[in-house]
Amino acid sequence: MSPRLFAARLNLVRALDAKHERQSGRAEDAAPYDAGDGAPPDEGSIRKDAVDQLRETIGGMNLDSFMVQRRRRTVEKYLRLDVWFALDDRAREEFVGEVSPLPSAKRHGTEDAKRFDLLMFSLQLALLKGPKQFDNLRKNLL
Repeated sequence: MSPRLFAARLNLVRALDAKHERQSGRAEDAAPYDAGDGAPPDEGSIRKDAVDQLRETIGGMNLDSFMVQRRRRTVEKYLRLDVWFALDDRAREEFVGEVSPLPSAKRHGTEDAKRFDLLMFSLQLALLKGPKQFDNLRKNLL
């Protein structure tokens, strides 16, 4: 489950980046909505939290472990903050294929909690990509 959760977090980061790129060329029509103190986090905060979680998980990897040593350069690369600013398809494949299966001291809760997190990331991605996928996932939640 953890590699799938890794991939889901990374996919969310990439989807948020893609949305930001699409919108960066357009002027805003109106001032952003102010929901007050109880406002949900904005997309920038969601992205930052996802990246922080991924980096914490990578930071929990023991570089002296024989499993991690084979991918040490790649693990060290993703510990740096600068690589998280532009994640292309190659970076995703490297991250999901080489880094996500490695053991980490960072725990993400029980299997049920991981399944719930995976469903939430899938819902967030679906909201970014379109209503059809979101409707199917919403049924799973209910």
